[in-house]
Amino acid sequence: MGLIFWLFFYFLTFYAFLPAIVSRIFGFRVFMRGKTEREIALTFDDGPDPEYTPKLLDLLKQHGAKGTFFVVGENADRLPDIIARIHEEGHVLGIHNYVHKSNWLMRPSTVKKHIQRTSDAIVRITGVKPMYYRPPWGIVNVFDYAKLGHLQIVLWTSMFGDWRAKVGAEQLYRRMRAKLKPGQVFLLHDCGTTFGADRDAPANTIEALSRILVDGEKQGYRFIGIDEMISLTEQRKQRRKSKSSNDRSL
Repeated sequence: MGLIFWLFFYFLTFYAFLPAIVSRIFGFRVFMRGKTEREIALTFDDGPDPEYTPKLLDLLKQHGAKGTFFVVGENADRLPDIIARIHEEGHVLGIHNYVHKSNWLMRPSTVKKHIQRTSDAIVRITGVKPMYYRPPWGIVNVFDYAKLGHLQIVLWTSMFGDWRAKVGAEQLYRRMRAKLKPGQVFLLHDCGTTFGADRDAPANTIEALSRILVDGEKQGYRFIGIDEMISLTEQRKQRRKSKSSNDRSL
């Protein structure tokens, strides 16, 4: 019995716990923070939702803001018109597994099937292959680093507990306002039907975000998709690298 326990312990440590810690602390093989001057990335998990995602899209369109939607594949299959609208309005679509289930609880082959099935759904609706992946709860396993092919894993800089209705719009706004800084990757939710979430919590998210967008505009911030955030960050790194090389050559 003791041997089985320790084998299980070591399996979880190297398959799940250690990769998750390394990713969150050191940013290994994941993108979680941008290096930008006035850009912020808004990302939304768990949708689409038939009620709240259209309202969110209306809000983003009103402010000329772009977001990134990490969609659950079965929701995408059920609501193709909303997926099409997300794409047509210039937002980024990413993968959040076919069902909202932790990668720790699935074999690598099962995770791969979830990702492929969700990718196929997005391609079928939009004609565009998704390039970004966020595992549910941001939990990766050791095989995710090697088996995701062209996909970039995207985590986040700040999350706010917006999946719980009791947080309320006012408190959620204050939490978001405190993190309103360039390079931030906000984790928000446009669907409240997953395990541990409250069905109507996205109403608070939309209300708080409507104020954040106004605040951001007043401060000269731009709200962009994760694709632009990554591109701007890489450009800035290249400029710094080039400047450093030039300085050393003088």
